[in-house]
Amino acid sequence: MDELVAATALPVSSVLTALTMLEMRGLVVDAYGRYRPAGLLAARVDGSVRRQPGG
Repeated sequence: MDELVAATALPVSSVLTALTMLEMRGLVVDAYGRYRPAGLLAARVDGSVRRQPGG
């Protein structure tokens, strides 16, 4: 998290709030004290998101 705070120049409370919201939505997971993308966010990072026909 320290890296996120340094990279964004946001207060720790803002970064924690954002991470908590992403975690609640299933977009990030805490693994060994670090956060990693999950769900649709992970798919986008991997480049494997498929668009629905007509969408």
